[in-house]
Amino acid sequence: MSRKKSTNSKVNFGERLKKLRTTKGLKQKEFAELLGITVSYLSQIENGEKGMGLDTLILLSGKFGANINWLLTGEGPMFREDTEGHQDRIKQLERENKILKDMIKKMEESEQKDVAINQIIEAKIRELEAENRNLSAELESLKHIIIDLKSPSK
Repeated sequence: MSRKKSTNSKVNFGERLKKLRTTKGLKQKEFAELLGITVSYLSQIENGEKGMGLDTLILLSGKFGANINWLLTGEGPMFREDTEGHQDRIKQLERENKILKDMIKKMEESEQKDVAINQIIEAKIRELEAENRNLSAELESLKHIIIDLKSPSK
């Protein structure tokens, strides 16, 4: 009989976890990644087949402001009252973090392009310098021919 209650509490926990996830607008894959678990394991938890460790519960509370009491018992609000006002700020910071990461990635890509362009330019400069040396040598040769042609024959 206590076995039945344990399974039932896992199901209820799984249902509440799923409700938390969907309230946050997250797919199972996204949610699992944020929690550091596999999608398969998350699915098993949501279906009441598995339980969740304390570390993950603490992560849910910290990252999402989830009320652990609500998750475990269904009592109280879904979110901790002390974090409800901070959720918008957290979302804003997450958006800003993504923008900054994108900017850094673009800068790194731009730097890589700059390096490649500089290498191409340097190779072209070496090529033109070699061509310039060849043309200078030809010019000197032509000058000697002209001088020889202008000088009186013996």
